[in-house]
Amino acid sequence: MRYLKKGRLNKTVGVMAAFGLMLAACGGDGDTATPAEDAEESPDAGADGDADGGGEGLLAGQTITFVVGVSPGGGYDSYARMIAPFLAEELGANVVVDNQPGAGGLVSLNNLYAAEPDGTTIALANGSGTGGNVLAGAEGMEFEYGEFSALGRVAGEPKVLVASAASGYESMEDLLADPEGFRYGTTGPGGSTHTDAQLLRASLGIPGDLVSGFDGSEEIGLALAANELQGTIGTLDSHVPDIEAGDQVPIAMIAAERAEDFPDVPTVLEFVDDEDRRVIAETHIAVIDLGRALLAPPGMPDDILAELRQAIENVFTSEEFLAEAASQNRPIGYLTGEELAERIQVVVNAPESVFEALQQQ
Repeated sequence: MRYLKKGRLNKTVGVMAAFGLMLAACGGDGDTATPAEDAEESPDAGADGDADGGGEGLLAGQTITFVVGVSPGGGYDSYARMIAPFLAEELGANVVVDNQPGAGGLVSLNNLYAAEPDGTTIALANGSGTGGNVLAGAEGMEFEYGEFSALGRVAGEPKVLVASAASGYESMEDLLADPEGFRYGTTGPGGSTHTDAQLLRASLGIPGDLVSGFDGSEEIGLALAANELQGTIGTLDSHVPDIEAGDQVPIAMIAAERAEDFPDVPTVLEFVDDEDRRVIAETHIAVIDLGRALLAPPGMPDDILAELRQAIENVFTSEEFLAEAASQNRPIGYLTGEELAERIQVVVNAPESVFEALQQQ
């Protein structure tokens, strides 16, 4: 869909309806530049044509393709369609959301890597998932992650290690004192639940069995409730309902800082006293911290990169945009392009110990 410079945005912002689930939907083979299903998703939904008036920057009046590596619907697509009209206003440009599903987002990133670095193609990517793919050596990557032009992070999704309430584990101290460790539920090698458990074990120097083959978090949750598993790792938001219901116990945050809503839950770093293991833990956290990342092709000229980064910063620090995000229940955890680039470099330059940890099943 094409989003015009938002000359009418101030009059109509606030009427956008919330989108559905935040889970990013994957699948499909073709590239589709599609309008959103509902006109409410942006104040200019349904509009077409060139930008009206606008900025004086290098990208003013141009059409920018905003790539999303999933089919229409779901979290990533919805975030992109929320961001697009605000970005169009900042740049004085037209912004077209282009869905390019396939291979868990790798198709869109392969295309982005090969695109012209002229500022007219950007993407909202699963930064954390891509970082995990890099560490796991996933097939299908026709790009060097560290060479993308990092524009900023939209949101981060901190992760938490939880234990089944039926397991009897109540704290990290309980886990560290157990000579056998958890039975972790995972979807299988290469999946984030599996990679997270591998890196956690290596960070803490503890044992633990990885039980793979579950279809997803719902199946893992059922196995936890039946005490067939003792623990798993997932995004904090996804585990809050079970924590509040008393079915799961938060053991530790896989993050650099404690969560505001769970200040009594320690971070993994608080229990790492070995320098080599700390490097593994920090790399793990850096992967998670990549979150929902805004990227552009490598080799972008400095002036165009600076213009895009500044426009994105203006959007993500504006009260109007933050109010709209809150109305759609879409958390924002903005990082600058420079901050995102630093985290990507931590991941792509991970030490050998990280790769060794991922070989331990």
